[in-house]
Amino acid sequence: MIERIFVANTFFHLANNAILDQNSLMKSHLPLAILFLIANFASAQSDSSLDSIAAAHKETFVYEADSFSGNSLDSLLAEINNHQYILIGEQHHTNEVPSFIRYLLQKVNFDNYIMEGNQSVTNLLSETLKKSERDYDDLLERYTDRFGFYTFEKDRELLEYFVLANKPVIELDQVFASSDVPLLDELSKSTMNEKAKAVYQELMNIAEIRWSAYKNNPDVQPPFDLNGLPLLFSEELSTKLHPLLSQEISAKERQIIQDLLQSNAIYTMAIAGRGLQSHEMRISLMKKNLLANQHTLAGKKNLFKFGANHVTKHKSLGQGTPDIGNFALNLADAEGERSLHIAIMEKSGEVGGLFGENVPTDGLPYLKSFTDLCQSPTEWLLFDLNKVNSQIKKKHVNLKSAALINFIDGFDYLIIIPEVSPQSKM
Repeated sequence: MIERIFVANTFFHLANNAILDQNSLMKSHLPLAILFLIANFASAQSDSSLDSIAAAHKETFVYEADSFSGNSLDSLLAEINNHQYILIGEQHHTNEVPSFIRYLLQKVNFDNYIMEGNQSVTNLLSETLKKSERDYDDLLERYTDRFGFYTFEKDRELLEYFVLANKPVIELDQVFASSDVPLLDELSKSTMNEKAKAVYQELMNIAEIRWSAYKNNPDVQPPFDLNGLPLLFSEELSTKLHPLLSQEISAKERQIIQDLLQSNAIYTMAIAGRGLQSHEMRISLMKKNLLANQHTLAGKKNLFKFGANHVTKHKSLGQGTPDIGNFALNLADAEGERSLHIAIMEKSGEVGGLFGENVPTDGLPYLKSFTDLCQSPTEWLLFDLNKVNSQIKKKHVNLKSAALINFIDGFDYLIIIPEVSPQSKM
């Protein structure tokens, strides 16, 4: 979903997920150069020769009154139960995808939840929730637009489910630029080093000013005025934080500082015009973080929820390079297991935005052969893409869209939601 809450990821998280239609893109607040790249990606058209194959493999189930039913769900659940690594590729910030995840949680006992956020930010939320519900509510109220995915109600409820069940929530990504202040505040409150405390407070003040400036003018365009961008886009952050690593600080402080510095490097590289290198650095970070948690994942039931771009089996949809989905596939293979990759996409509707706006979406144009089969707003479609792919090869169908080829090769199942609704903020 392209929306302003991920301003921190304007240059790669949003652009690289690239799973929006052009109408949504033009209503979003991204630099024109990035919009151009995404629009080119999204404009790939579906192949008409795929229509009959998609129709022959259509299954359906019903979602109505927050309840799911249908025989095709039983076969999907059986597949999920036969795999240890389940990867959901989504369109961000709908109500429907988290509702489907909650349905899965009622049917499947997952041990770990792996998400596209930052571990330090999630640790702050989860530790506060376990300590005091009142403190947790106060934290959310104080920083209403600062917690990435967990700014949104249903995604936050999924986090709370795993935290309160004492199940690990493993985050792989960098810090969202909107999350700098909560982390700096936590550093300021917890440090025993007075010099470090002064630096944290100074950066907090700068970050608040920068975030306010961005909120007042989110339509940033190159060349960029860093004073109008969040602090994580500025080298000023690393200049002031990096010297603290040589000071006496706690292990927790050191980890948060390292998270901020790594994120700062990714963002500054992106706005310097090195978008591909920034993307590669980001994906490398996610793989490193996943590998660091291999001992937690091994032999367990693992649920991943990421933007669809990231969790294909082979190549990402936007960049055509190995991503976190391919890495999870290999980790599963090392255990003698298989990963299961499920895309949940939409035909139409709206998704939630940071400042209360609802952003229209017309889905992915190159999935038109699948989305055109929607008939009822309560009837979701399910496709076994391995069977679809087998028929494509058997009939020697020549698909023209590289993104469509990556999509069908990369996912085992595709779920189409006829119409999505926008997820609300806290």
